[in-house]
Amino acid sequence: MPSQCTIQGDFPEKDFVRYSPLFQVCHMAPSLPIGPPVPPRRTRRIVFRLLAIFMGTLVGLVLLEVSLRYFPPVQLRIRGGRIALPLNQRTVFKNATISKVDAEITQTRNSIGFRGADPPSDFSRKLSVVTVGGSTTECYYLSDTLTWPEQLRQRLDPQFSDLWLNNAGLDGHTTFGHQRLFDQYLVTLRPRCILFLIGANDVGLDRSRDVDDRLRRDHGASGFVSQSYFWCVEHSATAALLDNLRRTTQARAAGVHHQDINHSQLKWNESRAVDISPEATAAILNQHRDQYLAGYRSRIETLIQQCREIDALPILMTQPTLFGPARDPETGVDLARMAVGELNGDVQWQILELYNSTTRDVAREQDVPIIDLAQQLSKDSRYYYDYYHLTNAGAAQVADLVEREMTPLLSRAFPDHVRQGQSND
Repeated sequence: MPSQCTIQGDFPEKDFVRYSPLFQVCHMAPSLPIGPPVPPRRTRRIVFRLLAIFMGTLVGLVLLEVSLRYFPPVQLRIRGGRIALPLNQRTVFKNATISKVDAEITQTRNSIGFRGADPPSDFSRKLSVVTVGGSTTECYYLSDTLTWPEQLRQRLDPQFSDLWLNNAGLDGHTTFGHQRLFDQYLVTLRPRCILFLIGANDVGLDRSRDVDDRLRRDHGASGFVSQSYFWCVEHSATAALLDNLRRTTQARAAGVHHQDINHSQLKWNESRAVDISPEATAAILNQHRDQYLAGYRSRIETLIQQCREIDALPILMTQPTLFGPARDPETGVDLARMAVGELNGDVQWQILELYNSTTRDVAREQDVPIIDLAQQLSKDSRYYYDYYHLTNAGAAQVADLVEREMTPLLSRAFPDHVRQGQSND
């Protein structure tokens, strides 16, 4: 006898006829659970709900895009494959993050997006100087008149006629990015002297960072997915904001962002001092020698060649830091033993000195002037608000050191601009 199968539920009689073929299947396979299919009316409800969610999301994205275009919460300086520096803009913002600098900071960008005066109409007659580097050069948390490039200009101006000096430092830039800056700005501007403060952002770098690749005309991307991504970043305010937030998160993870390292933080870092064996230190240093220094050397040589192609005098500068073989005169903290990331200050300094030494070697081989800030700027917490970035006092000290060495260099290279009564020595 065939087994019996019942389907529980209230069904209209017309539906029983409609679903009657199911009973044949049930009789042949009584163990198979059987129920009615989803009614068409329920299917339509699901479709309508999904469509409503899609349309709501689309409208929300359109409104977000419009609001970000007209009321951006932050000024994005990189859009897709181009530098997008703010032009003719003055910004005053409150600083509640960094305790060692001013509570209110004024930043002004000129007609080409740099910090400093606009290029004059008779630019070719000027003794034009541009400073290039990363965040230590840009001095983001220092007001216009307090950055070391501006204080350098103030010190040089009484000695040289027709002096024009701009700050082209960009937070996070490496020597890869400096080459892009040359292609997009400096080749056309053609300054007569360019200072490069380099080294820190190139540590452990064998390829360009995202922040550098975005400055290439081809975006540094290959493949349909990558090209599509950069197209969206370049044409969408929403995508550009998300992309910049992603890069900021990466910078924080890498420890290269701006931090507030006060006296209490220094002492706490010393309390968790890290001991690194000589064998481990040697292995770390050898890894940098083997994998990174040759590329860094090549990029410096490229920058020098780019300067010479536009008849600009290159001047190299080594990277100073707070950590290293010294004791902080303000706090008494041992800056070599204190923890800096996963290592201690001494090992971190030895790593950076590999890059500074490479900068010195290239300067000597290429017969290029060098200002050795890494050796000249004291390791003193009065001069730094974190391990790399300068306080107002630190920027003034850097300006003094650079002016002392730069004055004779400019006097010899550009004697026609030396003011009367000034020595060429």
